[in-house]
Amino acid sequence: MRTPLDIFEERGGEPWHITQGAYVLLMSSHFAAIGQQGEPDEWKEYHRQSVQEAMNNGSAISNVILSDYPNMVLITKEEQEARYAKTGAALNSLLDKAAGI
Repeated sequence: MRTPLDIFEERGGEPWHITQGAYVLLMSSHFAAIGQQGEPDEWKEYHRQSVQEAMNNGSAISNVILSDYPNMVLITKEEQEARYAKTGAALNSLLDKAAGI
């Protein structure tokens, strides 16, 4: 038996192609079709992560979908690397101080 989720995925649908509300409805109908209960809070978090990842990978995200996450910001790979470098430097400095160097 094909569920609405199966059809969505067969057509190339990704969570970030639809709003959070539509994704929750899609997942609810999927779990109902297979006779199970799911976790809406997990679906919401998965959707948020999917939108963030797609945005960070340069995918065009509809403003309607982005309106679900007004505080979401684009984090480029360069920004991620800079954050990791800054955190690594701070950690090394802390470890040096702890070791008395």
